[in-house]
Amino acid sequence: NLLIRLQGYPALQSLPGTPEAPPGFVGELRLSLWSANEQRVASTNIHLSYTKPALIEDITVTFSQTLGGTPLIIYGSNFVGTSRLVCQFGSVSPVQAKWISATQIECITPHHAPGVVPLRVSNNNLTFSDEISYEFVEQATIYSIMPRRGSTAGGTIVTVIGTNFRPSGRLSCSFGGVLSAAAY
Repeated sequence: NLLIRLQGYPALQSLPGTPEAPPGFVGELRLSLWSANEQRVASTNIHLSYTKPALIEDITVTFSQTLGGTPLIIYGSNFVGTSRLVCQFGSVSPVQAKWISATQIECITPHHAPGVVPLRVSNNNLTFSDEISYEFVEQATIYSIMPRRGSTAGGTIVTVIGTNFRPSGRLSCSFGGVLSAAAY
């Protein structure tokens, strides 16, 4: 049975396991492996760094299509700009996150089956934040539009018939590239 000792800290930790740095510690420590009878087996200098866990406070959208590809801004705290900064939607593999600031990151949603899933973030792809709910929905399909013509001055009420429409404050129609608010 091997034990782990961090220089300057009396606590020993049994293997297998991951040595944990004391909270708030950043710097270099000497790591030693010891046998159960207190004989040093090996030691090395390693760099251990500690950051506070990432926290999610809010997201820009709460749902997107199952196809993925939707940019999602996540607001929170303790985000660290590392190559291991990720977002995880449900149980699919985490996706790379783009660090914007310590309080904001961006993730592109992955392809995912429909349903509500937990969304979590991690600075190191090992320790994840508490979760927030995110929903994947089927793509909307348009069957018909009535009327098919309207005044160039605008103001024509248009009815769109289809499937998978969802009530949302972002629901809109585009006429020649000009967005118009829509009602569900």
